[in-house]
Amino acid sequence: MKCRVVPAALFSILVLAMALAPPVRGDEPITADEATATAGKIESSLAKGDASVFTGFVDDSAMLDIAARGMSLTPEVKAGFASGFTIGKELGDSLAAVVKQGGSYHFLHLMRVGSEHHPLFRMVGADSSVNYHELTLARAADGSIRVVDLYIYATGELMSATIHRPLLALVASDNRNVIQKLIGSDNDYVKHLAEVDAFQKATNSGDAQKALGIYDQFPDDLKQDKTMMILRIKDASSGDPAQYAAALSDLAQTFPGDPSLLLMNIDSYFLKKQYDAAYANIDQLDKRVGGDPYLDYLRASVRISQGRDADAADLCHSAASREPDLASAWEACVSETVKTGDYAKVVDVLDESAQKGGLQWTRVNTVPAFADFVKSREYADWVKTHPQDPPATQPAQ
Repeated sequence: MKCRVVPAALFSILVLAMALAPPVRGDEPITADEATATAGKIESSLAKGDASVFTGFVDDSAMLDIAARGMSLTPEVKAGFASGFTIGKELGDSLAAVVKQGGSYHFLHLMRVGSEHHPLFRMVGADSSVNYHELTLARAADGSIRVVDLYIYATGELMSATIHRPLLALVASDNRNVIQKLIGSDNDYVKHLAEVDAFQKATNSGDAQKALGIYDQFPDDLKQDKTMMILRIKDASSGDPAQYAAALSDLAQTFPGDPSLLLMNIDSYFLKKQYDAAYANIDQLDKRVGGDPYLDYLRASVRISQGRDADAADLCHSAASREPDLASAWEACVSETVKTGDYAKVVDVLDESAQKGGLQWTRVNTVPAFADFVKSREYADWVKTHPQDPPATQPAQ
């Protein structure tokens, strides 16, 4: 490719045009390209375990204003809450920690919400747990792009809604008259703040039965608060299956189609070996997020548990083909293909994963599950151009 020199006169015109270009106004909509570029910056920095870019994009003040909508905050209360409000840094640090521990934070695509473009991220923990964050972007007065809210699938609500509750308690403690102006669960939340605090402490300490007993005494509006319902499910999951089923059912009836329920149902059905139901919930989640290759990997896990190894291999290959950087999918794809006994295909997948996913297979002969493959003629041919460590002639340790 030739490098073309821009003539001096043309260069001067370009500089002048840039200088004369009007600055981006704060009320101009954020384009899809801008939203994608923002997401890319966040993803690339967090991939290195660097939280600073994410933290820099989050507008704590704007998120606090959203959380405080409908409240009359005195300057003193707002200043007091804002002084300790560092949600951007806390989220950024937690995401960087996930990546450093072997997890990932991957930008999937943009979600269209009205006229807005919301970047959707998939978070996978080192334990393969999955969650999604949908970022709400806004343009600041200076034209810069900021993250002003996040919809977190595991809780099924915006971060501003989660922040709303402790802010509400702070406002009420500053001015008890505010209770008279509240309705529904907000009113009950403040009136029963001591019980809510005891419930949360019991849940966090692992005293599930105590927590469930406190929950049962809540008024109906508070029982239908989403955070309270999700904590109830967590408590019930370790005890009576009937209590757990009832907690899940109540959330489904109160918040039908909620993504937090889909995530919980996948785990619940899988643990109960109700594999078809787990698979169906993965399908629903896939539709909700607008498509995610990682969910083919989860589908493969279901098929493995059902003994459907050939189907699992196909699903793993689908996940890896759709997202070549998904190492876990490539690894599962190779493992499941080995089970089929088609060793020529195993060689193909090994090479494909190296070419497309960047995986290096240098210890195949040490993996017990690959023992039959290592004895095959296909392996003998493949290893000639793929040296192993330890070498193939050395007994596996």
